[in-house]
Amino acid sequence: MLLLALSACATSIPRTVPRVVDGEVENGPAVSPYAYEWFIEGERLAVRGRHGEAAMAFETAAAAPTGDVLLVTRLAEEYEITGASRRADRVLSVARRYYPQSPRVALAEGRIHLLRDEVDGAYEAFIEASRRAPGWAPPVVDMAKALAARGHVERANALLLGFLEDASRVQASIAMNAL
Repeated sequence: MLLLALSACATSIPRTVPRVVDGEVENGPAVSPYAYEWFIEGERLAVRGRHGEAAMAFETAAAAPTGDVLLVTRLAEEYEITGASRRADRVLSVARRYYPQSPRVALAEGRIHLLRDEVDGAYEAFIEASRRAPGWAPPVVDMAKALAARGHVERANALLLGFLEDASRVQASIAMNAL
């Protein structure tokens, strides 16, 4: 009992570590090897189309205290893919509460809207993800895929070309400032 009381009074030190996610270095919570192993297993299963098992792997990873927005949003997406929309909504609600400014939450919302054929909601969420993380490719790519799937290939191409042009200008500006 005493140990429990002492541990409750102890201050927790937030541990963040640099990591590579989607090809970009970002600071995120330290993740235990156990949780990381289950997260990778979930991604492996999702790529193979075994979404129910992927959701279970993400649930297992989420049982370890990580506070990782990437894990929470992937769990929500897998729930939606498997038809567990209410679970997806609950997980997204938690993600919105704990990570209110995260572009990953907006991206997951957009992907879930697309799975539900709620195109307008998807576009709004992708735009919000882009606003939260300017220059981040996933929301732009997902929006272009959605446009192309609905027969708006020219708009999709224009969106991607505009994104690439903006990225090129930013890279050129960075290079010039480095000189």
